[in-house]
Amino acid sequence: MPKSETNRSSLPSHSGNKYLNGEAEREKREAERQRFAKQPDDVVAAQHLMWRQMLDRAIAEGRTHSERNRIEQAARQSPGGIRQQAEAAHREAALLRQDRDRGR
Repeated sequence: MPKSETNRSSLPSHSGNKYLNGEAEREKREAERQRFAKQPDDVVAAQHLMWRQMLDRAIAEGRTHSERNRIEQAARQSPGGIRQQAEAAHREAALLRQDRDRGR
């Protein structure tokens, strides 16, 4: 018997059948997502990443460790999600810049 005949599995492969390998379910989910025009998870993740980067930049504006802690604490104490935290950190960093400019 040739080698190509001996290494065959006796069971049929399900990888080509779209009902058994999950392709039908993926197509159905994608059709429903487009039908209801939901925002894909990638857009939400991109927005979250953008606000997180803005928050990190605001924290990095502090010159000293205590200034960075003050900005981070203002962000942590703000109610709401990442957007409100980033805005609070940006406002606190602006207050610190004003204090520095005044010479305090």
